[in-house]
Amino acid sequence: MSQKVNTNIRIDKEIKEKAKKIASEQGTNLSTVLNMYLIDYIETGEMRYKKLNQKVETVKSEGLSDDDLNVLSKMPEFNSLIKTFAWM
Repeated sequence: MSQKVNTNIRIDKEIKEKAKKIASEQGTNLSTVLNMYLIDYIETGEMRYKKLNQKVETVKSEGLSDDDLNVLSKMPEFNSLIKTFAWM
């Protein structure tokens, strides 16, 4: 298991509170959300985000079979981690 460290970052108070509320509603916390974002950033080298009412369309498809691509094309948009893992 990797060693955990504390990191201090400056975030607008309103953004933090909104994100904290959403994360809680989805059954997680900000630490997990930020770790997931950073892992994705490391793996893809991309700063991916979506604006309101826009889907993130970036999918790294190299090495995926046609069946995998078909499944990904039908993947719904999730609003909670629990629903995401249940779909998987």
